[in-house]
Amino acid sequence: MDYSQYQPYAITPCQIGRMHTNLNGSQHDYIHSCNNCLPANSFFTLAPNQCTESVVMDGSGSFNEQNHFIEIYRVNGVGQVGVAGQYYYQWFSGEIGKVTLNTYCNYNFQYGQVYRIKLAVQKRAPDHSWCTQWDESVKYVTTYSNPCKIKLPGLETRRVAGGAMYAFVYPNPASQKTNLTYTLPNKDHVKITLYDLKGQMIQQVFEGSVEAGENTLRMNLQTTSKGIYFCHIRSSHDSKVVRFTVK
Repeated sequence: MDYSQYQPYAITPCQIGRMHTNLNGSQHDYIHSCNNCLPANSFFTLAPNQCTESVVMDGSGSFNEQNHFIEIYRVNGVGQVGVAGQYYYQWFSGEIGKVTLNTYCNYNFQYGQVYRIKLAVQKRAPDHSWCTQWDESVKYVTTYSNPCKIKLPGLETRRVAGGAMYAFVYPNPASQKTNLTYTLPNKDHVKITLYDLKGQMIQQVFEGSVEAGENTLRMNLQTTSKGIYFCHIRSSHDSKVVRFTVK
């Protein structure tokens, strides 16, 4: 077999099929590489935790597809395959790029749920022989409510001259303990509260007077269940919500 004149050089299922047909037991023959039969490949990225109102899938990594198929349904946890609710599937023509599934598939995601998402891609040769290709990949996403829409008391931002509050949690995801670091432009009275995905208060972490500049609070999470949480930092002039995960 001489593939040196053709690209791509990889042997495809189409080529294997032609070998069986054309060689037919012969010891010496040439099989062309059949460029038009390069297999379709499914690949997409999906952030594991996304806002309910905007679940984005980027299928730009897929290639050689002529049609694509999307399947979405709710499951009871990451890695599960049983349908727990709201099943959807649809074929689309053409390539799949970066899409927002809410609008692209007209799918209504619910907050605090896990969804199984499958992308399949397909290519056919003009004569529909040997070159029918199918490839698929699966990922899971956990949804949360948009932090801007969670009804937390005092969530409105009240910024003053000198800069806005900056905050982050590290490590994130966290286990038994984590650190909340935040900045204040001036010495102020600060209240820090922990909320779950439903916007229910879990505990008041801290309340008191805090110096200007960068401050770090060590949070004990030993009694906190696994899941996604929001830490609400509120001063007399500003407020900030930081999302983090307890694993």
